[in-house]
Amino acid sequence: MPAAAAAAVAFVTHVFWVLVVGFSVMATDGCGPDDCAAGVVGPLTVMYVAYYAIYVVTPLALVASLVLPWRRRWRRTRVRLALLALLPQAVVVASLAALLVFGD
Repeated sequence: MPAAAAAAVAFVTHVFWVLVVGFSVMATDGCGPDDCAAGVVGPLTVMYVAYYAIYVVTPLALVASLVLPWRRRWRRTRVRLALLALLPQAVVVASLAALLVFGD
């Protein structure tokens, strides 16, 4: 059940992250990528790496969570893997917040 919930959250929020990361490229339009402040470039770099990690980490963690035996002994591991599947999305949220706070 945790993997199904994590898959649903990842699927629903993916469209939002595509828009956020796609439009965040425009944050460097005024200064160019070489002249922007570190408060803008740093969170954007973290956001891009986390966005590409969504395509690797999320499916692998969800599959691993689903493949584990459905016994009480493995429940904690399945929950942790489901949370790991949502880690890239949480990093995108954190870097977006950092961009809004520290960006010029």
